[in-house]
Amino acid sequence: MQRSSEENLASLARSYINAPMGLCYLDLNLRYVHINKWLAAINGFSPEDHIGKTIMQMLPEVAAGIEPIFRQVIETGQPILRKTIATPTPAEPNIIRHFIQNYYPDKNEDGLVVGVACSIEDITDLKWAEEGLLAAQESLERRVQQRTKELNQANEQLRSLLESTKAVPWVADARTWRFTYVGPKALELLGYPIEDWYDRDFWPKHIHPDDRQYALDYCLESSKSMEHYEFEYRMIASDGREVWLLDIVNVQLADGEPVTLRGFMFDITERKLIEHKLQASQREARRLARKLLTAQEVERKKIARELHDDLTQRLASLAVDASVVHGKLNGLSPPIDDAMTDLTVKIRKLSSDVNQLSRQLHPSILDDLGLSKAIESECDQFNKLTGMPVELDLQFNSVTISNEMALSAYRILQESLRTSVRHANAANIRVTLSADAKELALRVADTGVGFVPNDDHERRGLGLVSMRERVGLFNGTLIVDSKPGVGTSIEARFPLEKGPA
Repeated sequence: MQRSSEENLASLARSYINAPMGLCYLDLNLRYVHINKWLAAINGFSPEDHIGKTIMQMLPEVAAGIEPIFRQVIETGQPILRKTIATPTPAEPNIIRHFIQNYYPDKNEDGLVVGVACSIEDITDLKWAEEGLLAAQESLERRVQQRTKELNQANEQLRSLLESTKAVPWVADARTWRFTYVGPKALELLGYPIEDWYDRDFWPKHIHPDDRQYALDYCLESSKSMEHYEFEYRMIASDGREVWLLDIVNVQLADGEPVTLRGFMFDITERKLIEHKLQASQREARRLARKLLTAQEVERKKIARELHDDLTQRLASLAVDASVVHGKLNGLSPPIDDAMTDLTVKIRKLSSDVNQLSRQLHPSILDDLGLSKAIESECDQFNKLTGMPVELDLQFNSVTISNEMALSAYRILQESLRTSVRHANAANIRVTLSADAKELALRVADTGVGFVPNDDHERRGLGLVSMRERVGLFNGTLIVDSKPGVGTSIEARFPLEKGPA
């Protein structure tokens, strides 16, 4: 069943109030109209305490520095972006924290400013990591220092993506790819008016010509075989720029067929530029890339824990409440009974989706039970989601490997399984994990249609490029063997005698 615009907006409103970053909206008198929990907690008050009050009333000690910024946006009608500040907060008065602030004018149909929206991102941990990294790299040349700066900027960008600060939510018909809802950030993303996005064939027509067939085929195949998937491709902006996008998609089925696609688009152009530089970098740049990868996984783990421990529990409680109400209303009216049944099913499905998303972001079983059990669980989950049989051969002896290496091997398994899904017609998949004193080896082989490995495959999506980067961080090798009509095998080998690059 396709959700209405009101339901989509309600979902976005919940995301707003619970977002892991600061969000607020002030009127022309600088009174709070909206504020989310994160920013209210930073200010030391509840969201309700802020509503209707001015900055001076709530934060007199910082009002003199903040109010002129809001007034400038109101007077000029122009946004003020990426303004950085270092200051203690009422919640932590003894700690200097670092923030990035963005101020956006809200204009009515006549172009008059009626309010100001503000987003605040805490980058303290990234600042501390950056300072430590620069201290350790004092002897490097100016070029390496510049690369460090770029990597830190990319890290901030990726963190922003994970926290949905620059996401474009969308809903589309799975059969026509026609958008039925697009978030307002789409205008900022590509420069096209929002109404243009609702035109038939808007998405296919604006995909980069070199990526169009790949993106359409991958979306079509994945929507038939997976509930959740993600892929990367380029679109052409209104000014002719190539914009790299990460598209995270959820598939809604009816009678086993995809009917509705929901997802988020993220602008990853800066990250792609950094990736290309990393591919040509030397040993020092590899160390920086490893720090970037670690930071990404830490953030993924944090978000996964918050989803699992907080949102999933609240959804479970909501499902129980709905069942109780259903029981009290049972028999009063068939339409009410059907509506309550449908509501309970939707809440439980949403809880399942959130739990699956948490598992995709970071597998807690990897921390709790180790690589062998995590791979076994991932193969079992893959079989349940896709129906493709997976034969698992574990030859994992008592060998100690680092958490970073275990995580890299696990991510390679995930990507390899996704690659196998793309080669439809596969009778089965065989996963082998082996290790001895010298080497850890992971091999994923399928009996699909195969392909001819070339540069075209190398450059697309997270795919082979991501796998090679993960193996390369540990001086390892990635071996891809595929032949049309025979199948594909991907083998990652991690040496255990040398440390990571």
